Amino acid sequence: MVAITLPDGSRKEFQQAAVTPRQVAESIGPRLARDAVGARVNGVLCDVDRPIEADATLSLITAKSADADAVYLLRHSTAHVMAEAIMRLFPQTKLAYGPPVEEGFFYDLELDHKLSEQDFAAIAACWRPHASRRPPRWSP
Repeated sequence: MVAITLPDGSRKEFQQAAVTPRQVAESIGPRLARDAVGARVNGVLCDVDRPIEADATLSLITAKSADADAVYLLRHSTAHVMAEAIMRLFPQTKLAYGPPVEEGFFYDLELDHKLSEQDFAAIAACWRPHASRRPPRWSP
């Protein structure tokens, strides 16, 4: 059994050996589960699909949170979605590093040609259908 303490002090108990922040969110409500972009387990920022195997404190982070980490998580996920779109369009691309930064995010990559305005439009068109799906798993 795993006991989760929420920010308001309430506790939720789960009979299984491990529970994820997403599962805790689902137990509270479907909208919270859909809106959660990350979590803090015992004060540590983590993915919503990370298993929690022992009693813990949990706060869920949504895009509408006043929490600065919400912006970080959204930028992190957006960088991954953009990289996936670039890889679909240009499979020979070599990805290096794509962190969120104060102004947004970037991705270092190696292509066999210089990106053009037409490429940017194609990348945007390719990533748009994927932007609303569940964010990729990540580790801070």
